[in-house]
Amino acid sequence: MTCGGAYLPLFAFQRVEYKLFSPMAFALGFSLFGALLVALTLIPGLAYVAYRKPRRVFHNRWLERGRERYRGALRRLVPRTALALTVAAGVFVVILALGFTAGRDFLPYLDEGSLWCQVSLPQGISLDKARDMADELRRATLEFPEVAHTVTQTGRNDDGTDNFTPSHIEYAITLHPYSTWKSGMTKQELKDEHKQAEGDPVIKARLRSLARDRSRRRMIAAASRASLVIANPTHYAIALRYQRNENAAPLVLAKGMDAIALKIRAVAEENRIPVIENKALARALYEAVQVDQVIPSEFFRPVAEIIYFLQSKKSPPADNVQ
Repeated sequence: MTCGGAYLPLFAFQRVEYKLFSPMAFALGFSLFGALLVALTLIPGLAYVAYRKPRRVFHNRWLERGRERYRGALRRLVPRTALALTVAAGVFVVILALGFTAGRDFLPYLDEGSLWCQVSLPQGISLDKARDMADELRRATLEFPEVAHTVTQTGRNDDGTDNFTPSHIEYAITLHPYSTWKSGMTKQELKDEHKQAEGDPVIKARLRSLARDRSRRRMIAAASRASLVIANPTHYAIALRYQRNENAAPLVLAKGMDAIALKIRAVAEENRIPVIENKALARALYEAVQVDQVIPSEFFRPVAEIIYFLQSKKSPPADNVQ
């Protein structure tokens, strides 16, 4: 009853926790309930059938001899406390040594003929890109003749028990029977070769390209919050944000050359953000500043003059204003 009552709170779980623990709670609950019925009904009934007629008590002579020897050993050891403690300590040391060495040799090696892999992609990757990478993983895995099937799962699982994002891919690999492997490799050798394939420069370059694309899209999107854009007509563009209550100096939200610069300018024009064309300043800022950092102190004066112009509507200290 006590053990059964200990599992009652598990039935109060909801959602993911209920899915995880309710099968165990039901299985153990019914098992304990069945054991209780057997203990209260079947065992007393069998005991009544077996012992309702008096029978001669059976005495095991080997057990009787062992009992006498055990009692004799107790009579000799009880007065010798030091000897008893030494023997007990020795037995404890032997058990401890066996605990670290023995036991594993008796466990069978479970080999289900499959592999389970987990892949971590760059954080924030889109679902479409993660799906493309899952396709690439399946294609690269199926190139091994020892592989029969492969199934990938992108993001969290169907029952929602794992809160993974699209940057996490799990995939199961089913292998052909080992006896049909013409390569003569072992399963461990196949795993090592698969890891090397995952480290293929082509796949790594693809992952780096995905990370760069994601960072570039985020940077260009951030340009929509800029206060102004300083540009070298088509080659350089630096998006700056300056709010007195946010930071002490202008913050670089985005920067780029050529095609990226044109995208930054397009975002600025779409959001009606002033674009100041100053070739020398744009080039110098591009080479000196980093995204998500304030501009260096040597650019405070020229940038401050541009911000002052935008606020006061005076003539710009630059080539022209768009």
